[in-house]
Amino acid sequence: MTLGFTAGASAQTKTFSPKGEGGPVASPQVDLYQGQHVRALPAHKSGGSGATLAEDFDAVENGGLPEGWTQFEAGTGAAAAETWAVLPYSADDPSLGKAAGVFFEDVASGLAVDYLVTPQVSIVNGDRLRATLFELYAAEYGSTYEIRVSTSGNASAADFTDVIATFTEATLPTLAEGPTATTYDLSAYAGMDIYIAFVFSNDDGDAFVIDDVFVEQPPAGSVIALSSEAVDFGIVPVGSTATTTITVSNNGGADLVISSIDASGDGFAVDMTGTSMTVAPSASTTFEISYSPTAAGDEGGSVTIASNAASSPSTIALSGIAATAPDNDNIADATPISEDGTYSGSNILATLETDEPVPSCQSLQGASIFWAYTPGSDGTVTIDLSASDFDTILTFHQADGTEIDCNDDGGTGLTSLLSDVPVTAGTTYLIRVAGFGVTTAATGAVSFDLALTPVVANENAPNAEFALTAPQPNPASGASQVSLKVETSQSVNVVVYDLLGRAVATLHEGPLASGQETTFTVNTSSLQAGPYVIRAQGETFVSTQRLTVVR
Repeated sequence: MTLGFTAGASAQTKTFSPKGEGGPVASPQVDLYQGQHVRALPAHKSGGSGATLAEDFDAVENGGLPEGWTQFEAGTGAAAAETWAVLPYSADDPSLGKAAGVFFEDVASGLAVDYLVTPQVSIVNGDRLRATLFELYAAEYGSTYEIRVSTSGNASAADFTDVIATFTEATLPTLAEGPTATTYDLSAYAGMDIYIAFVFSNDDGDAFVIDDVFVEQPPAGSVIALSSEAVDFGIVPVGSTATTTITVSNNGGADLVISSIDASGDGFAVDMTGTSMTVAPSASTTFEISYSPTAAGDEGGSVTIASNAASSPSTIALSGIAATAPDNDNIADATPISEDGTYSGSNILATLETDEPVPSCQSLQGASIFWAYTPGSDGTVTIDLSASDFDTILTFHQADGTEIDCNDDGGTGLTSLLSDVPVTAGTTYLIRVAGFGVTTAATGAVSFDLALTPVVANENAPNAEFALTAPQPNPASGASQVSLKVETSQSVNVVVYDLLGRAVATLHEGPLASGQETTFTVNTSSLQAGPYVIRAQGETFVSTQRLTVVR
């Protein structure tokens, strides 16, 4: 999507797609959420008691800033092209609300440093800042994020000498991780008028987004806040362990007393089971959730936290996919098939073998799996991977690994399709399915339809639907000719194949009139000595003749 922060920025196409995976996608929509699968969008909350600053950005015009808010650039790099602006989480769903954010910027030297400054706020004893802060990308690009305070002016970086919070990309949550509000004590500024700045420093870094900014008095009781309300561990190999850390914050004005933390669901555990603890106001603690699957399959569970907060118990939904390497990961373990039908599998956790053939149609690939196909009759086979759910690469091989045909994106979307590949009855071929990937191969569910079109024997009887003559001369060292006659007008392809199934010459593509005999010439001068197959395929028939080239 194009992010139009300013008129200057609109000349640059920026995108919230994962950086480094394909080019930017141009679109007139300004969209922060962009259909990402997120654990939980920030829940908009009202300010606490006596809020002197309350901004959720939802009423601000796209591309603008709230009244009284200012911004400036303080970097050492070239003039900034990216500035803070308010954007919707989703251009397609306004109910998700808006947030304020600033993009990464690739500067020639130094850093881009962007300040977003609140209006002046008068602080009283007990006030705190509460805000939801997050970045956009899981990969790390070296950005830093700060919250600074000025007790003088709001015009330059020199005014903001106090740093009350600093984050790196490793410590700031992403939108996909479901960020929650965090509080910061402002009691040191009681009786003062201050400005608060959100500062983003980067060189081709991430993006900094803030939402639900309040300066307020904390509630009288304890208020529990979790860094995530749902954890998806994704794909985890059976026999291994994946972990994640949860932060528990007390956003209230009284001690938060946690009486127990317990996990449910096969393979899920916490490192503080049954533990009791006390978290002071504006403080936080952490615990770890682990997922150690013992059998393949989808798993679900939850973590339950009992406390003295009014919202107790708090829960975290857990999910994960336990996987093992596929049985047909290696060539020697290829799944045998021989009939037409739909075949399925998965290349999740599949690997590449040493010296495994690289597909001629796409070298950026991996996570391959195999089927051993033995047709029951001569003919042509079609393999369609359109029902698979990832970016596939399909190759068809002789049993010794020699490639016969290859396809990358011939099927629906980014899936693969091979059509009309000649095969011989009783011969075993390898079907190889892999995933595309620059650094990591795509994986997912494999589903393909296989259909064999048998060769129909030549018949020259008076009522035959077609007649393909034997080539003459045969063997041939120069030109050889075949004739074809069809009883019904139809579109016909006449192609010469070598024994690897590769098309080496096309003799005809298009319509043939009924009852008319057409002669085709095979020029063997460019062909190596050996056997070839001349294949005629119409709408109602398939027929072949063999030709031997000699030197």
